[in-house]
Amino acid sequence: MRAVASGAVLPEVAEVEDRELTFEYILAHGVRALDVAAAGLGPLALKQRGANYAHDLRKLGFSALHLACPEFAHELVLAFGADQVVSAFLISPCDAVSVAGSSVFGLLDVGVESLLELCAGSPSDAKEVLKQLDRQAARVPATALQGVSAKVLLDTGLRHQTLRELGYSLTRVAEQTGASSEELLKLGFGLKFRS
Repeated sequence: MRAVASGAVLPEVAEVEDRELTFEYILAHGVRALDVAAAGLGPLALKQRGANYAHDLRKLGFSALHLACPEFAHELVLAFGADQVVSAFLISPCDAVSVAGSSVFGLLDVGVESLLELCAGSPSDAKEVLKQLDRQAARVPATALQGVSAKVLLDTGLRHQTLRELGYSLTRVAEQTGASSEELLKLGFGLKFRS
């Protein structure tokens, strides 16, 4: 088997017999995700070679961005299970943005609230998550917050102005999140009196 690293064949890897090319060997010789993909090794092949957990693939540089490839995502779930993939690959706000609105969103069986929890303190990422979810063809616009708790929404840092830009009125936010009057005020939805 020929393995490549950073665009060049590593002599010490290229000369290895296929049966000796274990996950630990690949990792020890600095072979990265791009190189693994170029060599035609998917998650199932890596598991057969000794990758025991989905998190092991992170050590090679695989990230949530790789989940955008449906074939890779399906094979990863087949190899390690959706729970392991979620635990290993959905750990940051950027990861939430990477999977929101994609075909992998349903495959991983994660909810909108879980993605927004990853966006705590990151309103720009939370905004992108909602934008992507609302772009899905089958989804009615400004309905992605259905079942998301007001606390999670508040934790993202999203507020009135951005929510309105996304099509979420006071009524929609209240109906979808069950936000109390106090929570709506914290989100910036309040009565404005003109004098």
